[in-house]
Amino acid sequence: VDGMLCHCGRYGCLETIAGKQGILIEAQHSLPSLTTITQVIKAAQEGNPDCIYALERAGNYLGFALAGLVNSLNPCLIVLDGSTIQAGDLILQPLHTTLEAHSLQAPFTHTRVTLAEQSGLAMPFGGVATVLDAVFQVT
Repeated sequence: VDGMLCHCGRYGCLETIAGKQGILIEAQHSLPSLTTITQVIKAAQEGNPDCIYALERAGNYLGFALAGLVNSLNPCLIVLDGSTIQAGDLILQPLHTTLEAHSLQAPFTHTRVTLAEQSGLAMPFGGVATVLDAVFQVT
């Protein structure tokens, strides 16, 4: 409804805030010279408060969005992937705090959130794991 225009043509999508372009745009308010998410992460790691805010904001919104997933699907593991995982705890800490605040206690206690070890592989590995789980599930 509100928010920036997303590349999909709609307004206010999660990607406009928590995706690399949304984070970059937020950080560019104070540092217009930043041109990549890697630069934003580096500036945040060096203590730039606006870059830290942009990454924490993304983590908070991701945590809120994932709370709906946790409450409805009760996953045991959520693996985050993409270029923003380079930020590590700068995104993961606020994400976890918000996720805990907006999740039901029972499913939250059984859900672990982690960063992908190899960027770009979380989705295919998750798909394979889901298929294997369905094929070998004992009924």
